Amino acid sequence: MQVITKTICRIMITVLLGFSVASPGIAQEKIRNNYASPSKKAHPLPATRWVAVGYSDLLDKNKIIRTGQPLRSALSDPALRGAVQPFVDRYSYLLPYAVEMLNGPNPSYHKDITADYPIGTSQPAWVAIVREGTIVVMTDHSGSAQVFLPAESAHSAYVQHYPVIRHALSTLLPTDGSALAVEVYAYKHSYRNSEFQLNPQPYRFRSASFPRPAGTIPLDLAGLETFFTRGGQLECAEISRQKGLILYAKEASKQTLSGQKIALSDFAVAYRAVFHAGDNQAFISLDPHKDITKTTVNFGGLLEDTRIGSVVLEADKRFKTISSGIDPTTYQDMRQYTRRFVPGFLSVSEREFVTDYEDNSSNWIKTRFWFYPDSIDMITDAANHFVKINSPQFTADAERSSDDFSSNAEYQRKKKQALLPSIRKNIDHLNQHYAEYAKAYQDINELSNVGRLMGICSWLSKAKAPWLDLAELLSVELPPCQTERERTQMITVSYLATNNAVIKEETVNEKVKVSFLSPLLDQPVKACFGNQDNLAEFLARKSNKPATTMDFYKKESRKLFNAPITARELISSKHDLEMFAVYNAGRIDKGPVYIADKEIIEKEKKTLDTIFATLNTIKKQIDSPDVTSKNLLIEKYKDLVNLYNSKGEALTKKIENYNALVGNSRHKLFVEISGGINLEPKYFAIKKSTDANEFRHLKHVKDNNWTQFANSGKWIRSRVDSPRGPRAQTPPQKKQSAFDSIPGLSFLRSLRNEKPIASKNKPQDNYSITRNAQTQSWSDSYSEQASVSRTRSFDGTRKTLKITDYHNGKVASEIKGEMVNNNKIVFTKIPDKDN
Repeated sequence: MQVITKTICRIMITVLLGFSVASPGIAQEKIRNNYASPSKKAHPLPATRWVAVGYSDLLDKNKIIRTGQPLRSALSDPALRGAVQPFVDRYSYLLPYAVEMLNGPNPSYHKDITADYPIGTSQPAWVAIVREGTIVVMTDHSGSAQVFLPAESAHSAYVQHYPVIRHALSTLLPTDGSALAVEVYAYKHSYRNSEFQLNPQPYRFRSASFPRPAGTIPLDLAGLETFFTRGGQLECAEISRQKGLILYAKEASKQTLSGQKIALSDFAVAYRAVFHAGDNQAFISLDPHKDITKTTVNFGGLLEDTRIGSVVLEADKRFKTISSGIDPTTYQDMRQYTRRFVPGFLSVSEREFVTDYEDNSSNWIKTRFWFYPDSIDMITDAANHFVKINSPQFTADAERSSDDFSSNAEYQRKKKQALLPSIRKNIDHLNQHYAEYAKAYQDINELSNVGRLMGICSWLSKAKAPWLDLAELLSVELPPCQTERERTQMITVSYLATNNAVIKEETVNEKVKVSFLSPLLDQPVKACFGNQDNLAEFLARKSNKPATTMDFYKKESRKLFNAPITARELISSKHDLEMFAVYNAGRIDKGPVYIADKEIIEKEKKTLDTIFATLNTIKKQIDSPDVTSKNLLIEKYKDLVNLYNSKGEALTKKIENYNALVGNSRHKLFVEISGGINLEPKYFAIKKSTDANEFRHLKHVKDNNWTQFANSGKWIRSRVDSPRGPRAQTPPQKKQSAFDSIPGLSFLRSLRNEKPIASKNKPQDNYSITRNAQTQSWSDSYSEQASVSRTRSFDGTRKTLKITDYHNGKVASEIKGEMVNNNKIVFTKIPDKDN
């Protein structure tokens, strides 16, 4: 008896694809007089002029930005400044070199202040603003600092950015109480030309303190910290010239971010995201990667390596569960777990089985899933003194990717209506049952807490209160945190086999199976494909070649089968990935879904074979002339024949059912690569309320004491009577990366996605310099560890500066700056001699 199988496959491939605010200026006309006295000694600089500093040759213009396009195509588009900003602003590390080319080397070696704060470690909130590159702070840690700021003049740059840079400069104050010598330079940045315009005339001064801006009201940071420590659900905020900033909370279950109680540091991150993001405003999205098998994790609003950033990333990844049923981190099937909290939950693939089971078309459909803040409900009074959060719930939505349309006009017209009905139903179900999903998943629940923090800070931005020193929040220490920068695409396949003519939800719940294919990408080619014929079949499929060319691909498979490479390395295009997914889905379809039934059939076949063998033995005994109990044997023989026939009939039906199941099998494939969460302040809808009673009860809430209200539970507020002012800014005593401490190397490392190499103790500077007064040439050398060093050599005749970085005795990078004329310096790469 032979089992005959036939598989008819219905395949649907879906690709899931996403997308921040500068602070209002604070009037600080008296800063120069109050805090910073200009140096009396004039430096022999030329008359003020703008010097171009070009870096086009250093820029990898083929990098993929979050829109999915190469960087080169976006540099000149003003609408894409936010997407371009993370790739170009950090080239500001070249500006200190330009100054030394123009004015000579510094008396002592200056290094980037952010080197004292390795990425992912505990650090004040201001550090990420400087690391981003718009602001550059260099120091010799011996009483001298250089600051580079975007503005028309050095002094106006200092005034404009003082609320931020005061925190950095405070950490550099000499411990003996003497003044810090500061040089401030102004620059402008042209993304289109990959060029800075540098004003080499500095604003110089010395200062022994960097207090809050004159005329501003300080925050009660101690009171705010106690407020968050007491817990409660953030509900309201108040600002006034008498009290400053007051936050109000209602008693509720533990409010967390990444499983930790919400803290003042999280509020500082939200403030920074709203007020100091530049063009790259707050968001998180999973976007195309140069490696088609991966996705890039993009953050706006400086949310990377923060608990808010971690929460929004995890909530974004949760779309994978809603669409496929698989957990994006553990890769476990979460469908039954989800249904315990959300009884009507169906994954997108399950809904597809219900809606178009018989559709055998094959599609590669790119879809972007998003959470938007426009449904977050907040009200404020007419004077913008109070704000109340009525609902912190984000709205989920989805749209087709622009890649699926011939023009932008068509994309804008059809991106919503072209969605699969199953995706639209899932999005609607999530919005309608958001509270139930939040009970099932911590990340969705915590997303509401992000909405509260970002909502309050968005209101503060729109309230426009320059008299309130909100920038004190930048002195708050943030806890250690690291977020992902890239992920492997999550490829899943869902199976259903049934004889039912009509597919109902009950059938789907019971019989759909889900398999996770992504781990196959990192298997060796031999382990992934099993044999050379399978590999040849895949190579032919991805090349769209007919079966007549299989001999060629069999030769290719012999070369690749035992090669020390993974399956991922065979995939270089979207089509390759699609064929890899389809091929492996087909292979898995041959076994796991039906293996239980097949094992039962095989077992019963063996039972029939045993009965048949016994019948033959008894028949021989009956036919033997020596048998003494022939009648008994005949009765036994008849009984076994009846058993054999009944079991045979039952097995035949099982085989027919099995073949019918295989013949009616379907599998739906999903390749999910993107989505995002929009946190831009402009999308937080804050309505004006004319109801005078809306905020009246807040005046009865007492500091530090839970106040019971008959209709709304217990409330608490932040106190405003603590000693005011920013946190003490002291130089960090922590692990530091010697490699990152050298200007520019931390940026180059980030482009290579390398982790910092931390030393146990803060390294002592090891710096030497030689000068040639006749030619105005000079060279210097700097190292913090034996393994990491930098040499620089300036040729005063040719006006060139060569910068060479060494790691473990080998050249890690080498660039050259050249003064092509009196008003232009161009930095270029020096080719690697080994290549």
